Amino acid sequence: MSPASTILQKHSNLLFFSDRKSTTNFSNDKIFIKKNAQMTPEQFKKLLKTKQRQINQAYNRTLPVKVGTEAVKFVRENFRQEGFVDSKLEKWKPAKRKSDPKHPDRAYGTLLSRRNHLYKSVNKRASPGKAVVYTYVPYAAAHNEGTNNAGRGRKTRIPKRQFIGESKVLNERARGVITQELKKILND
Repeated sequence: MSPASTILQKHSNLLFFSDRKSTTNFSNDKIFIKKNAQMTPEQFKKLLKTKQRQINQAYNRTLPVKVGTEAVKFVRENFRQEGFVDSKLEKWKPAKRKSDPKHPDRAYGTLLSRRNHLYKSVNKRASPGKAVVYTYVPYAAAHNEGTNNAGRGRKTRIPKRQFIGESKVLNERARGVITQELKKILND
């Protein structure tokens, strides 16, 4: 095999045959990819450029939005489960109102209320190559990290009830979204 065909074979294995079910054959400067579709080296270069452009677009636009959306879903699931999922669910300390049978809001989850202000404030910002999940509510950090000096008199203790942060489960979900998008690009 010539050095050029070796390079093309490496690129085609990397880009088109991640499932290892397809094969690439070289003969008489023709490349056979998927279902014996013939391509000249020029056509193959054009295909590679197209795939590269699609991958760049996914990296800069599509993936940040999709991964950010998945992250917002994940954070909101944490609210509904009343805990934070890293590798497993770590339940929050229940709110005091939940133990008071006469409290009007005891039916709501620990960080949830009638208005769900904190829950609804979780949003995403997508930019090329990254997605940021954030909340604009000023008291979010006190709940997420816990504090010993909250409230008007600064004597209220708020236990840590993390809902945003680094998570193995979220990283797996993001990896799944990225893999699915890349397979869609490379296998069309």
